[in-house]
Amino acid sequence: MSRRRLGQHFLTDLGTISRIVGAAELSDNDHVFEIGPGRGAITFPLVRAASRVTSLELDPELADALEADPSEGFQLVRGDALTADFAALQTTSDRARSVLVANLPYRITGALLERILEAGCWDRAVLMVQREVGRRLAAFVGDKDYGILTIAANLRSEVEYLFSVDADCFYPSPKVVSSVVRLRFRPHPTGVEDEALFFRVVRTAFQQRRKMLRNSLAGVLHERVEEVLASAGVDPAARPESVSVEGFERVCRAYAL
Repeated sequence: MSRRRLGQHFLTDLGTISRIVGAAELSDNDHVFEIGPGRGAITFPLVRAASRVTSLELDPELADALEADPSEGFQLVRGDALTADFAALQTTSDRARSVLVANLPYRITGALLERILEAGCWDRAVLMVQREVGRRLAAFVGDKDYGILTIAANLRSEVEYLFSVDADCFYPSPKVVSSVVRLRFRPHPTGVEDEALFFRVVRTAFQQRRKMLRNSLAGVLHERVEEVLASAGVDPAARPESVSVEGFERVCRAYAL
């Protein structure tokens, strides 16, 4: 039985499972790290497609069931994705062969995405998330969904929105539609010298997204706001959804001069 306190909704649709495994673009040399294997619906197709699969599961009953059905190349790790040391759990030092596949629980999606983006362990990731989160991850400059999450993801990866997954593909059915996105992590994830400043600028701008940047960023850039934005080539009358990752990077570099 699904334990709702863990946010469990088990994927049952075979077509969706096949599409997720295909999206991982696996070869028989790849090592997969899976977060939240559940009942193994995606796990065992991954085992057939890759060299090795390591799955991280928190629920002891699900972990017991997975360990009762051992497969060559499969390893189960019991633990919490919010605290696990992802780097220590990788089974290859070759990042180009390391792939993440995860169905992120809705209730911890934000915190877990932050850990995934900061980990630097994988060449690419295929993630199932709530559709609204997928749209925000893959949004373009100027889109209504473009925001802090978009910028955080694009700072470290290239994001593709692959497809939506209806609620009836799960048991029990969630109350939302899901989506599958693919992240291709950048080999050199950031050119930002001061990430604390970068995210302070981005967060401040989007917390007041209806304001022009000359107004919303005055509390961060102070009396230099007009000077810094002009030096960065960013229109002081613009609003944050019109500024790219590179634009915010230029603002921070100009402020540091």
